[in-house]
Amino acid sequence: MDFQNPKYSLIKGKRIKEFMDTLFFGKARFKSTKIPLIICGSNIDTHKPHYFDEGLILDAVMASISIPGIFPPYHTRRHNFIDGGTLDPVPAHALLNQCDKVLGLNINQAEGSKERSLNTISVLAETLYMMLNNLKPKPSERVFIVSPKFPAGKRSAIQFFRWESNYKIGEKEIKKVLPAIKRFLST
Repeated sequence: MDFQNPKYSLIKGKRIKEFMDTLFFGKARFKSTKIPLIICGSNIDTHKPHYFDEGLILDAVMASISIPGIFPPYHTRRHNFIDGGTLDPVPAHALLNQCDKVLGLNINQAEGSKERSLNTISVLAETLYMMLNNLKPKPSERVFIVSPKFPAGKRSAIQFFRWESNYKIGEKEIKKVLPAIKRFLST
């Protein structure tokens, strides 16, 4: 983490960007994906969701994960963006004009914190989780949403280095609902 004077945010975000660039995205572009991909960022200038579907995936991800107060807004395409989940937690509906059916993953469902000593970062993260837990994706017969429930303390918005344990929680949930996903895709 690259902590800074909290005038703009608690964390600069440069190290997270380097981590994501090196480990995951590099110079990957949306046009190179085999499956259509859309990433939502919340445009803080217009107060509207923006659905990234072209350009560098890394820029879209950085815009989408800029948790208010923890990371500064991410500037790209002449605008400032914060976490896409603040306006559209599961942007699956944005894909409906490209796909017949969409599988969405709602990673915003978490049990309450059981931490005894809350700090600034955990309070900001828990505040965002509480807000996101109450934003429900729009129902649609063409969209299937998987919502793994993360146990308290197992997930933190800024602990990207723990992605493997979170991935396993999601994988376990997918296996539980796989029969329902197969039924959804076969109709």
